Amino acid sequence: MTYYAIMVRSSYVEKNISSRRLELSVKTVIPSLVSQSIKPVIHILVSKSDPLLEPRIHAFESTGCPVVPFFGGIGENWSLPGGRKAMQRLDDDDVISFDFCERTSACVTESGDSVLLWPRGTVFHTRKHHLIYHMKNQFCVCVTDRDWHPYRERHHDFCKIDSWENVVVSNDIGWSWIRHKDSVSSTRKIYRKSVFADRREVSERFKVDFNDVLKTQSCRMGSR
Repeated sequence: MTYYAIMVRSSYVEKNISSRRLELSVKTVIPSLVSQSIKPVIHILVSKSDPLLEPRIHAFESTGCPVVPFFGGIGENWSLPGGRKAMQRLDDDDVISFDFCERTSACVTESGDSVLLWPRGTVFHTRKHHLIYHMKNQFCVCVTDRDWHPYRERHHDFCKIDSWENVVVSNDIGWSWIRHKDSVSSTRKIYRKSVFADRREVSERFKVDFNDVLKTQSCRMGSR
């Protein structure tokens, strides 16, 4: 089976930010990973100066996924092994569907370079799920034998590499961006033009309690 790595940035030094992000992780990415029937290896970028380092690593270990803490920089190799790998970026406040890893693994190519795509997802903002169809979203999975990883390129450039095969895993809803005050970037221009996702479909696709997400300090502070 091809080595499947999810690369998570969760490196914080300031206590308040670290606390808010850990609270958000426990409500979002952690239950998402718990729900996966196929467990990827979590390569997590953390800081030795994080006052909540141990509980942060423990939270990811509670998912049942193997966890590899990494204390280097984004441009380094993230302690990834050699050989063929399926790799994806995931923020510590992201949500993926319960079948994301299983269906992605089924589409992993045996040779060559490929990008596995889930074009359809949501932006969770103002208590609503805004439906998005975006081929170049950050939830793509890159499969290669090269000494390479997704943080070496901007995610919206993966699909532009001529030598990489583009494979759509599914057009079911596969992911959700959570918009909150601590979000690194804003997607307002995108979701203002969108329609709302069907609530029943959202509840079927994600094993996350979004009402609990709204109670986190980061969401109570507002959104970008």
